[in-house]
Parts: sequence; structure tokens; C-alpha cells
Amino acid sequence: MNMQIPLRSGDMLTVDVTEEKPANINSQTVKHQPHEHEIITNKQSESHIVRLSAPSDNSCLFTSVLFCMNNEDNHLKIGTEVVTNIAEVSNLRELISGIVLSDPAKYSEAFLGMSNEQYSLQIRQVSK
Repeated sequence: MNMQIPLRSGDMLTVDVTEEKPANINSQTVKHQPHEHEIITNKQSESHIVRLSAPSDNSCLFTSVLFCMNNEDNHLKIGTEVVTNIAEVSNLRELISGIVLSDPAKYSEAFLGMSNEQYSLQIRQVSK
């Protein structure tokens, strides 16, 4: 079953958590058996969507990506303040720049909307 939800930039999702189990939506549901190293201790380890605001400082995309990468185990709770870590953002910008420069055929002007070199320079700049 492939379900698409038409979301656009700026849309807001509201999720209400209920204790009721949904009716059997898909009879082919497969239950995941955790591996030995996966111990589910509470409901916080279940998948969920959280909306947090990142600072509007021309690094919000990088800050958001880093927040997700650093919170894959959900140790940061709802309401955690999202703060730009300049050093980590700079490292991520350098990483992306290096990846783009390493494969000019894949990351071409047609793909990037500008030359490979120009994109690489621009991605490393904090502000335009």
C-alpha cells in the first residue's frame, strides 16, 4: 500500500496520540522483532514527528540536519532548544562541498543550477 500525503512547505501537521489501536489497515503488516542490541524501553523510542524551530541564521538547514543526526536515539526531548553549532555546521558545509567537488559529472551545472565550483564555494559561505 503506497499512501501519499500532499504536504507543501509551510504546512503544519498535528498528531494526536490515542490509546486506541487502529482497525486492521493492512493484513500484511509485519511485526519487527528487535535485535539483541535493540531494547525498546518506552514509547519515546517509537517513530514520531516533532516540530522544532531552528534559528533563522542562514544555517537553518544544516542545523536541522545536524539536530536529526545527533538525536537519532531520541535523547533530546520535545521542547529542546535548537541551537546552531557553528563548528559542526562549518564541518558539514565542508563535507558537502568536498562531495560536490569530488563528482562533477553527478553534481553538474544542470543538477545544481550553477557550476560545480560556484556551488562548492557558495555552500561553504555562511551568508550570501
